[in-house]
Amino acid sequence: MKIVSTVFTVGGAILLAIGLIQVLQTHSFLDESLETRGVVINLRWEYDSEGSASAYPVFQFVDERTGQEITVVSTHGSNPPSCSVGQEVYILYDPQNPYKAMIKSFWNIWLGSIIVTGLGAIFLSVGLTPFGFAVRRRRTVEYLKTQGEIVHGKVSGIYVDTSLRVQGEHPWRITVQWMNPASRKVHIFKSDHIWYNPSDFINIGDEIEVHMDPKNPKKHWINIDHLPQRAD
Repeated sequence: MKIVSTVFTVGGAILLAIGLIQVLQTHSFLDESLETRGVVINLRWEYDSEGSASAYPVFQFVDERTGQEITVVSTHGSNPPSCSVGQEVYILYDPQNPYKAMIKSFWNIWLGSIIVTGLGAIFLSVGLTPFGFAVRRRRTVEYLKTQGEIVHGKVSGIYVDTSLRVQGEHPWRITVQWMNPASRKVHIFKSDHIWYNPSDFINIGDEIEVHMDPKNPKKHWINIDHLPQRAD
């Protein structure tokens, strides 16, 4: 789980950094570019590996500084086409390199940055979520160890938690049953994950200590500190 979270976190951070660089480069381009009118002279259809087609506008404009006629194929394609042949469009281009040009539209200018930054944010969120849960759980456990009410229940189950799988392996959990003598209600507590079979070190019916929040017994911690730690 830690490896997967780290991969997502690092990948998300890299994508966010790339997205930020793209935003800065786009701002620089917008500050330095010239704006002129051009015309779409053709649509270049390209196909991906699955056979889906996208139309890339081929547009033409005149460099205002040199009078040279410039023809550029847009780097953004779509289906249906965003432009039609013969349509007049506004062009932004680099005066130092007129072939570095684009049709002026929000999506042409910002789509790449939005995609990369969005993916980075998603990856980073996915990567950091387990760390966030782990930090919150550690704080809860520390609170329960010092402030929680201590009760003694009996081990009622030892099982594999198939809801979680990390690198092909499921963790184990222990359930503990305790009856509140005041309310005569039975509470079932679940341990944190154990990454080996603890059956050799604890048995059904063994008494075990549980620290719980008396106002919210669902917030609890089963004291399994006496169990051995896994070597790896």
